[in-house]
Parts: sequence; C-alpha cells; structure tokens
Amino acid sequence: MTRTEISRRSALAMAAIVLAAAVLLFNRLGAADICSGNEAVEAVFVQQMVEHGRLLFPLENGKQPMYKPPLFHWTATALDRLTGRHRVTAGNLRAAASMYALAGIVMTMVFALWL
Repeated sequence: MTRTEISRRSALAMAAIVLAAAVLLFNRLGAADICSGNEAVEAVFVQQMVEHGRLLFPLENGKQPMYKPPLFHWTATALDRLTGRHRVTAGNLRAAASMYALAGIVMTMVFALWL
C-alpha cells in the first residue's frame, strides 16, 4: 500500500469514528432533566450568563461567586448565542460538554496518527 492509500484509509476510519461518537454524544442530549447537584450548580451559572447577561461575575443564589474557571460556562453561553437560544435547558447545557468530548476524541486520533 502507498502512503496515500494509508492516509486515505486513516481519514475514512477517523471520520467514521467521529461520526459514531457525535451520534452517541449528541443523541437525546436533553432527554433527562438536570439531576445531579454539580450539574445543577453549573446550570445556575450558565443561566446567569445566558438569561441575565452576567458574563464575568455570575453568582449562585445571588451570593456565592463562581469557584471554577469559566471556560465551560462561556462556551455554553457562546453556543446559545450562536443558535439564538435565550433560555438554558438540559440539552443546550450538555451540548458544550459533548462538544469538548468530541474535540478530545478528534485530538487523540490526530495525535495517534502523528505518532
């Protein structure tokens, strides 16, 4: 096999894996309500950002400041703004985490191919 055939086969295999992972990650994303305590706390911060515009210093219950780095929250807010959503739901809250998981899968495959 030539190098072009190997890279073409690798690209097809990677595309199939990414497609399967995307289906598994994004399918029925909002089917269950927000249920765990940690997920609910993060949802409160995203809600403050999306619905009230507090991008820098959102507060939990109007008192406690955010204690985690805001990259996930900003990503969820950016996705909501890009899609025109103005209310936080279980589905659009989990979309940012699914997007990061898919990016991690892609980066792992690219790194493995590079090695």
